[in-house]
Amino acid sequence: MSGRTNTFNVIHTTSVIKAEIYPIEQSNDFDFPAMSRRKQVQLFSTNQLIYIVSTEDIVLQKLRWYKIADNYYQKQWRDVLGVLKARRKILDFDYLRLWSNYLKLTPELEKVFDETNLA
Repeated sequence: MSGRTNTFNVIHTTSVIKAEIYPIEQSNDFDFPAMSRRKQVQLFSTNQLIYIVSTEDIVLQKLRWYKIADNYYQKQWRDVLGVLKARRKILDFDYLRLWSNYLKLTPELEKVFDETNLA
């Protein structure tokens, strides 16, 4: 599992909404399945369509970065907590557990479940 590289942010100036962009790593077994689960959404009030990854894949990716940085990036942890609290009713817990096991993130996922009362 490698660290983050070539990441950048995009900010929609009218709404001041920021999107984090993380290119796919070809050597990574996780990124391609995550992209197969992506969803197409309309960009704000335009006719422009974009793809976004699933909520579960956002959680898993942020937990990966948190672990890679040896728990240094507390922002990633706070982001995961916020995402889980906001989207708890639509989460695919089986998918999260399956991939957290594969990515060796089960302790981190269980900890975040405990902190958000999802355990």
